[in-house]
Amino acid sequence: MRCGVVASWHERWWPALLAAGAALVLPWWWLAGVLAGPVAAWLMVSVPAVLPAALVASVPLQDMVLLPGGLSVTQACAVAGVLGWVVVRGAGAPGGGWPPVAVLAWAGWIGALVLASAAAPLDRSAALREVARWGVALLAWALCADLVTRRRDAALVLAALLLSATAAAAYGLWQFAVGDGPPTFRIAADLPFVRAAGTMGQPNSFAVSLNQAWPVAAGLGVVALGAVRRDARWRWPALLVAAAAWAACGVLLAALGASFSRGGWLGALAGAAALALASGPRGRRLVIAGAAAVAVLVALAALGALPAAVAARILSIGAVLHPPDPAGVAVTPENFAVLERVAHLRAGWSMAGAHPWLGVGPGNFSAAYPYHAIAPWLIARGHAHNAYVTIAAEAGLIGLGAYLGLIGSTLWRLVRRLPRLRGALARGITLGCCGMIASVAVHQLFEHAHVLNLTVVYAAVLGLAEAAVRHDRGANGGEERQACEFW
Repeated sequence: MRCGVVASWHERWWPALLAAGAALVLPWWWLAGVLAGPVAAWLMVSVPAVLPAALVASVPLQDMVLLPGGLSVTQACAVAGVLGWVVVRGAGAPGGGWPPVAVLAWAGWIGALVLASAAAPLDRSAALREVARWGVALLAWALCADLVTRRRDAALVLAALLLSATAAAAYGLWQFAVGDGPPTFRIAADLPFVRAAGTMGQPNSFAVSLNQAWPVAAGLGVVALGAVRRDARWRWPALLVAAAAWAACGVLLAALGASFSRGGWLGALAGAAALALASGPRGRRLVIAGAAAVAVLVALAALGALPAAVAARILSIGAVLHPPDPAGVAVTPENFAVLERVAHLRAGWSMAGAHPWLGVGPGNFSAAYPYHAIAPWLIARGHAHNAYVTIAAEAGLIGLGAYLGLIGSTLWRLVRRLPRLRGALARGITLGCCGMIASVAVHQLFEHAHVLNLTVVYAAVLGLAEAAVRHDRGANGGEERQACEFW
């Protein structure tokens, strides 16, 4: 009998003793890796939306932390996203799938990039890296569109997006306030303030990231305020959502102002107009009021009633919209940035003219630049300071058409569906997505928005809107009733 008791004791406790011994002998990082696998698998199966949430939240950190093997945080999250999606699907977790029209649009755009890469005359490795960057963006879209199936999934991705963007914006405001930046970022020689760059390293790229985030916060804020007035059952939760969304929107817009990005400011105006127009008749009246406010602001800048640095930046927008000829103008510190932009823009047009159908190859702008440069602007900046010209230069008219088809078809479907959405969360996400598309579309006239994996956030918002529209339709008696309604 005693022997039987001893055998039972060994059978029960030997795994714990073995684990304790391993903990004393093996390095901590090895044990952490062993434990992380089962925990991550359980988390992914329980809350699949953690995959797109982590990918979106990683973008502000992409260049701040390098992992073993030289991987950035975003690259590591992309690898985890692919593996996690396989695990989730293998476990039989429910998914929403992907709209066929959107799949065709993405396939056309990625296919155009692959085709242009195959014909790249200069550097195919750079072309493949650019295709891989867009592949990560496609992954973000696919994960959001497929794995966001419940209200808490959408809330998780939105929280990851807005919290990470707001934290980066707060850091950018701190940079502006304390003058933490290189001398070239100073807004004026006699002032201690510098242009905010956040974690992106460049103010213009930082402004792109902000123009991708604040419309989403504003869309949620607009709809939440409407819910406060309409439905007493949701008054306090909606009020909390509205307060949080508008607080985040305020920080993001303040950081956008501190970036001193002229293209970012114009993009924000376009995004605000799109949000107002899409929100209903009252919003259309706000567009008129906003246009009047902008006119007053420009008049104050012209009259010298604003701080000199701010007024000079506002008035310099005219030089960006009607730039001089870089070949016939003397270069000065005041016109250097504008002339350099024009030189790169003309080089991009030259590339598109020399290779009209497939371009010089994705990611090959810098490699082709010496053959199309205008003296003395001989150093390539990687793009034409205009996303559309850059795409035409690198992927030709085929690529530009595919890109416009992807964005245009998405916007068309969302705008058509927006008036029929009944769920407040679905309306807020869709409204914010429309504002983001408009904001980035105008901003891209002066900057290339698809750098530094910024497209991951852009694509994730597109995918989130696809999921919101699909589940709102199902929850309200459309095609198939989904598992739960979007608030």
